[in-house]
Amino acid sequence: MRLLMPEGQHGRLLVTELDVTEQRRAVERFRIVAQATSDVIFERDYATGLTWVSEGLTSQFGHPGMAGGHPRSFWADNIHPDDRDAVLGLIDAATDGDAEGWNTEYRFCRADGQYVPVSERAVIRRDADGTVRTIIGSMVDLSRQKALEEQLRQSQRLDAIGQLTGGVAYDFNNLLMVILGNADLLLDGMVPDGAARSMVDNILRASEKAAELTSRLLAFARKQPLSPKLTDLNGLVVEMQPLLSRALTAEIALELDLSPEAWPVQIDAPMFENALLNLCVNSRDAMPQGGRLRIATRNVTLPDPAPDDPAQPKSGPYLCITVSDTGEGMDELTRSRMFEPFFTTKPVGKGSGLGLSMVYGFVRQSQGHVQVDTAPAGGTAISILLPRAEGAPTATADESETDARLPERSARILLVEDDTLVRVHVRNLMMGLGHRVTDVPGPQEALAVLATGSRFDIVVSDVVMPGGMNGRQLAARIAQLYPGLPVLLTSGHSRDAVLRDGVLEPGIAFLQKPYRRRELADRFRDLIGA
Repeated sequence: MRLLMPEGQHGRLLVTELDVTEQRRAVERFRIVAQATSDVIFERDYATGLTWVSEGLTSQFGHPGMAGGHPRSFWADNIHPDDRDAVLGLIDAATDGDAEGWNTEYRFCRADGQYVPVSERAVIRRDADGTVRTIIGSMVDLSRQKALEEQLRQSQRLDAIGQLTGGVAYDFNNLLMVILGNADLLLDGMVPDGAARSMVDNILRASEKAAELTSRLLAFARKQPLSPKLTDLNGLVVEMQPLLSRALTAEIALELDLSPEAWPVQIDAPMFENALLNLCVNSRDAMPQGGRLRIATRNVTLPDPAPDDPAQPKSGPYLCITVSDTGEGMDELTRSRMFEPFFTTKPVGKGSGLGLSMVYGFVRQSQGHVQVDTAPAGGTAISILLPRAEGAPTATADESETDARLPERSARILLVEDDTLVRVHVRNLMMGLGHRVTDVPGPQEALAVLATGSRFDIVVSDVVMPGGMNGRQLAARIAQLYPGLPVLLTSGHSRDAVLRDGVLEPGIAFLQKPYRRRELADRFRDLIGA
């Protein structure tokens, strides 16, 4: 092609023709996909920092579109403050390096101020020299998915509790045998000299174990975390010896071999006691004709594990507690499945199949390790390795001395409890502490007593009661009518089950049933100095 240039000069023009049909089709496909999905589709120009966003940002999160695109600050400002540094750091690392993109989850703020969980996937497009040109990705609202996952987890936990019912009934029957048997002997007067105190101690200890068992069930249903404390393991084992002996048959001898130099450990004591009881019951069932059950503790220091055996525990100091028996032992198949939930070789009704899996879960949560040595007809030894903790366990005050402490002053207490037996029992506890008690069966009666002008130092109320008003509602009404009057709520349900988000309103305290006189006295001392 010849061109006429200025001043009569001639020039040439080279024209290149490009077919952009496919490119236009790709752009149109991208536009259609962005409109068809409710998810957020975005394309970010890395040089300008501006981001084009699909209509999903408005339909899903309520944020309006912006002419020319949203600046990077818009995204950063709407990431939850606790997630922001991690997410922005991930993006910077991906763009500064040679990553092809990223995939992450975080909390994003809707236009109404509510944070919701989202999943973000992005692909980085680079020039030939590696310079980032654009970032194309999607953001998906995970709110419904997370809610369904939580429902599934709750359903699985409730199903596990259903599977556990037979084993729990078995454990409770053992505990009730201790309680009822000792109570019958005390009532009939068939008590050797000096044995009454020991029998009462056995009743109290079995009752505490029953209370701990229900507490563990509630914790399991709600997936409550462990509460580890610095613990003297030898002391726990010695305290459990009477209960363990009663869980075994008369033909089984229980032996303790506890190292006097045993290191302290950081564990949840009730969970450990439950684990030890499960191990002992498992050994008992492996010795139907009788035998010997031995519990031993010793300090061990483990070397570095072999590189090709990642299942071995880390090196370092551990306290090892071993439960061994002279029972039937296990074959390799049973050994390989012993920690699986619901796996059991026992007859129906004799176990839930969760005992050893709960032991394994407790040990792993405690940063420990389980070792098993077993063979058919050769007995079984299960060792729990718990990391050594620094420091010395705090000595526990003698309960009888703590119980015997008189209050600093006599208080006037209004007791609200619909169960007659419980109400009489708690009233006697309070009067035994030197307090003056007025007891009523329900919230309406309590409000009627308060309306007479009678003065009280504290109101103690059950939470779940018939009649249209529960303990929480009563507490709210008291706070409105009688500001400054403290309320102590009590319940057999867990704290989280009866309180709003587990949070107490000002002036309200909570005490879990069943409780001992010592716990009640301590709570009064904290709340009203009485």
